Amino acid sequence: IQRMEQAAAGLDFETAALYRDRINLLKQMQAKQFVSGKQKDIDFVAVAQQQGRSCVEVASIRGGRHLGQRNYFPTQAEGRDGAEVMEAFLGQYFGDRLPPAQLVISEAFGGSDLLEDVLSEKAGRRVRIQAHPRGERRKMLEMTRNNAMQALQMRLASQANMAAQFEELASLLGLDEAPASIDCFDISHTAGNQAVGS
Repeated sequence: IQRMEQAAAGLDFETAALYRDRINLLKQMQAKQFVSGKQKDIDFVAVAQQQGRSCVEVASIRGGRHLGQRNYFPTQAEGRDGAEVMEAFLGQYFGDRLPPAQLVISEAFGGSDLLEDVLSEKAGRRVRIQAHPRGERRKMLEMTRNNAMQALQMRLASQANMAAQFEELASLLGLDEAPASIDCFDISHTAGNQAVGS
């Protein structure tokens, strides 16, 4: 983790991403140990927050096998606490997805009983939401939360570095303020054939 953070701080995002991927692979291997031999369908959902930004990570287990995890960065989460972010995220995330039998979440919220009923009706079977797990589930949820925090920190570092680069560009070009965006056009081709504009 320390090497990943050093690489990100040094603007070497490719190396930082490589370390991140290695860390996630190790965590997946650990996660497989947690769920080994258990035939269950569970999503672990964790919220991490820093500097007013949020990251939600979903780690999915189907048939006792860890299928991986995915990060989401809600755009309307600024100023919301973890419970509000969790409630809004679950409602949207499972709006077009079939929920697993169990959801293990990092943030308890007041409407979880109602959401359980809605998801159960949608799935055609009982869906249970658990906010304070113990044992192996607690370890898996903590791992999911740590992954979310790492993803959020990398995103914040990348955005901070991008802002600094825009400021430097403004200074270099003598602009009164940093550009809000930069548009690029590129024509790619293969030995003069199959030209594609982007």
